Amino acid sequence: SLRLPPQPHLGFLDCSPGRGSLRDRFFERPLPVLRELFPDAAHETTEPVLEPPAKGVPLDPCLKHRYDHAPTATPEVFVVWGSVLVKEPQVGRWLASNGFQAEAVLQDGVWSEGPYGLETWPSFSIYRRRHGQSAR
Repeated sequence: SLRLPPQPHLGFLDCSPGRGSLRDRFFERPLPVLRELFPDAAHETTEPVLEPPAKGVPLDPCLKHRYDHAPTATPEVFVVWGSVLVKEPQVGRWLASNGFQAEAVLQDGVWSEGPYGLETWPSFSIYRRRHGQSAR
């Protein structure tokens, strides 16, 4: 059989069917979810520490692994839905405090259903950690 070399891990905010996926939890309360996912990152201490939203329930038990996420190292590249940076400006501050710099903005059409409803001119921003910068 064909064997492929190991691929680098691609972390993502999954939107598997069910209620309370990691994606849903992130858009509901981003900073607590970032703290949960990346404990080695720098986190603001000037704002009250909120608990992340409760973990969700998958539509089917076979999707349970998509709802269980262990803490991981802060990534080198971060792709963020543009409306998050507008609605939740503290996410932009979190990126900056962890050494991320905007690298590109990709437009995604004229309109689209986004995390906060229908959006016009939706975009995705790609951030890369600057050399010499690391989480804590």
